[in-house]
Amino acid sequence: MPEIESQTPFKEIVKLKEPSKFFAKEMIFDCMRGHIHADRAAAIEKLVDRDEELKHQKNLIGISSKYCTLLSKIEVSDKFLADVSGTVSVVDKVRTTIIPRNWPVPVKWGLEAFIVSAVVAAVSLALFWTNIETLLPQKQEMVLAREKIHKDNDAIAITDQGEIAEVHKTLAKQTPAEGATDAIEQPGPEKTAPAPVETAAKVEEKKTAEAEPTTTPAATKPSPIVTPAPKLKGYVYKQFMNLTDLETIAPEITAKIVELGGEKAGEVELGWKKPNGRYYHFVMPTGNREILIEFLKTYGALTEVKDPHVRVMPEGEERYILWIEGS
Repeated sequence: MPEIESQTPFKEIVKLKEPSKFFAKEMIFDCMRGHIHADRAAAIEKLVDRDEELKHQKNLIGISSKYCTLLSKIEVSDKFLADVSGTVSVVDKVRTTIIPRNWPVPVKWGLEAFIVSAVVAAVSLALFWTNIETLLPQKQEMVLAREKIHKDNDAIAITDQGEIAEVHKTLAKQTPAEGATDAIEQPGPEKTAPAPVETAAKVEEKKTAEAEPTTTPAATKPSPIVTPAPKLKGYVYKQFMNLTDLETIAPEITAKIVELGGEKAGEVELGWKKPNGRYYHFVMPTGNREILIEFLKTYGALTEVKDPHVRVMPEGEERYILWIEGS
C-alpha cells in the first residue's frame, strides 16, 4: 500500500486506502443501492470481485431486491384490504365480550338485580333460619332425636351442678373446723363391763323353759331380697381453690391443663364460667398429676380429696373436678 502524505486530500485517501473485508460485507447493500461515494463503491466492487464469500452475499442481496421489486408491483383490490383490516381474532372477541362496559344495558341491569337478590336471600336465611326451619315439615324421627338431645343436655347440666355440690359437701366433711387440733387416740386397756347378776325369778323362768317340750316354730315369711349397692372401684380427684383475679388466672390454668393432656370429661367446656367461680371437669394422664398440683399451688392454696366413685377410668387416665371460687 503506498504511503499517504499528511497533505493529501480526503478524496485521494479514499482512492489509495483499500477497504477491509468486514467493511465491504457491511456496505454491499448500500453500494448496490448507490448510497455511498462512487470512489468508495468502486473500491468495494474490486474487493468483492476477488472474494467468493462476498460475491455470494452480493448475489443473495440482488435476488432479495428483485423479489421485493416484484412484490411492490402487485395490485390489491379495495375489497381485499377492507376484509383484511376488518378481521378480528378470537382473543379480541372474547376480551371484548368479557368487559362489562360493552354489555347491553338490559344485561347489566339483570345481572345487578340477580346479585342483589342473592345477597338479600343469603342474609335472610342466615338470620332467620331457625324460625324458617320450624315451618318446614319434619320427620317424626328427627323430632324425637332433638327432644332426646335437649333432655340429655339438661341431664348433663344437672349432673355438673350435682358434681359441684358434691365437691362442696366433701370439702366440708374433710376440712377441720377452725381452732380444732388433730388428736390421735392412744390405745389403752379394754374395760370389761361387770356381768349382770341373775335374780331368783330369772332362774325359775329358765328352769320352766327347759322343762317345756320343744315345738316346731311357725313358718316365717321370706325376707325381701336386698340388692347390694354397687361397689366403688373407681375414684375422682376433687380439688378446691379460692383465688382473686380469677378472670386473669383462669385462661392460664385452662391452657396448662390442655398442655398436660387434659380433656373435658363432661359436656361443658374447661373452665366453665359460673357466677361465683370456674368449674373444671376433665380427664388427664396419670403421670401429670404432680405437675398440675405444683402449678396450681403457685396461685394459692389447694385442697384435694381423692373420692371413691362408681365410674372406673381406663388405664393411664384419671378424672378430676376442680372448682375455683372467685373472691
